[in-house]
Amino acid sequence: MGSMKDMVKEYSYILISYDEGETEEVTKWRTNAKKNLYTWKGKGIKSFWQSGTFQRILKVEDRRIYGI
Repeated sequence: MGSMKDMVKEYSYILISYDEGETEEVTKWRTNAKKNLYTWKGKGIKSFWQSGTFQRILKVEDRRIYGI
């Protein structure tokens, strides 16, 4: 059995927007009183940040999002 460092971890991103804009590139995950939360898995996350559509982007392990 390997150490925790050796375990393969898969990551996704949670993108937070205060606007109700829809985009086909990301999946809407949840809606809060003032925030819309989207998920994204893959490359090219910097282009989302540079677009200015999202006010915050969080990198999280998939197991934290999906409860695995």
